[in-house]
Amino acid sequence: MIPNGADPERFRVLPDAEVKDYRERMGLGASPILVTVGQVTERKGHDVVIRAMPGLLQRVPEAIYLIAGIPTRQTELTALADGLGVSDRMRFLGRLDADGLVRCLNAADVFVMTSRRTAAGDCEGFGIAVVEAALCGKPAVVSNGSGLAEAIADGETGIGVPEDDPDATADALARLLSNDALRLRMAQAALDRARTEQTWDIRAHEYNALLHDLLQP
Repeated sequence: MIPNGADPERFRVLPDAEVKDYRERMGLGASPILVTVGQVTERKGHDVVIRAMPGLLQRVPEAIYLIAGIPTRQTELTALADGLGVSDRMRFLGRLDADGLVRCLNAADVFVMTSRRTAAGDCEGFGIAVVEAALCGKPAVVSNGSGLAEAIADGETGIGVPEDDPDATADALARLLSNDALRLRMAQAALDRARTEQTWDIRAHEYNALLHDLLQP
């Protein structure tokens, strides 16, 4: 199997000054930042992260959750956040342009995507967004049992958690956000792996080698 890749020319680590400027303009300051990128749908499991926020905030009180993507379920998820008392610790950013997305990923500390299998059988394919975040130097917390888990090296470039498990999600996020050395080590490992194993150029070479093998007499 040859999985998908990501574009290292577009998704890249930005200079510290540019990241600081973005954080200041967004009013994020030095707060620990989580980000999910993707259309806000049932499958993407944004509600799992929101349900994890109370437990996370007990251990990382300043954490902020950013949601980038078409906000299809914004009303529903805002009501959920209000009920849990965490609506002031999350923001819907809507669909970002190319530059805005890269700045957002760079400003984050951890990428999180807790996708689930829906009742209709829809599930997450390979986690391209996870690799894009890795190219921006971010470790990831992702749900197991889907293509997302294939995009990380569990325990090295990110952490896999059970599907639909807010407690485990909160634990994994808190573990990364409260341990700078661990988070930065995983961030570097994610970046190194993405650059050396997960770009589209590398995938193209893998396809080329496979096709040449298949065409051998």
